[in-house]
Amino acid sequence: MLAHVIAQQVVGIDIGKDSFYACYKVQNNSNKIIVKGTKSFDNTNSGMKLFYDWCLKRNKTPNSPIVFVMEATGVYYEELAYFLHQNKELVSVQLAQKIKYFAKSCNLKTKTDKVDSVMIAQFGIEKNLTGTDLWTPPSKDFKIIRDLSREHTNLKNSQTGAKSQLHALNTAHNTYKEVLKLKKKEIKFYQNQICLVEKEIVRLVNSICLSASFPD
Repeated sequence: MLAHVIAQQVVGIDIGKDSFYACYKVQNNSNKIIVKGTKSFDNTNSGMKLFYDWCLKRNKTPNSPIVFVMEATGVYYEELAYFLHQNKELVSVQLAQKIKYFAKSCNLKTKTDKVDSVMIAQFGIEKNLTGTDLWTPPSKDFKIIRDLSREHTNLKNSQTGAKSQLHALNTAHNTYKEVLKLKKKEIKFYQNQICLVEKEIVRLVNSICLSASFPD
């Protein structure tokens, strides 16, 4: 009789602002799936270290790499993804919509952090994530442009909100003039910040293009 060997090891991670839930699953060469543990950890440096130690203790076959799967949930996944990548682990960051569709296909009705982590681990096993499914950190320049673009979007949204508020103030009966002045100053502030961000994006893009044209 052939001994069962581990074919896949996947850790599904349901991540949030303050904490994350992890589920460690393995699949053997007979396609049997075993849950080796589920546990919650703080989304902090110390919490990540405890999580990593927890995973290493459950890894009885180091020759079979672990794939850590998580959703691209805002920015809350980033520190853990970088932490795992720095420890030379395989990381797969999936779009939330893709995970949502998979949950629907599993007819998953109960939704808790623990249940979601189990489902994400199952997603990783069924999809057998490799190659382009794996995450690598963006370049420094790309990350800066992304951060600036996010700030640009936030400022535009704030400016739009302030303009709507100004319209309401102008429509209201006998609004105090100082309030109108303050709201106009707020809109002007957003406009100035938007211009600064746009200039910085253009400067950075031009610098990247120049570096690409004249490499060292």
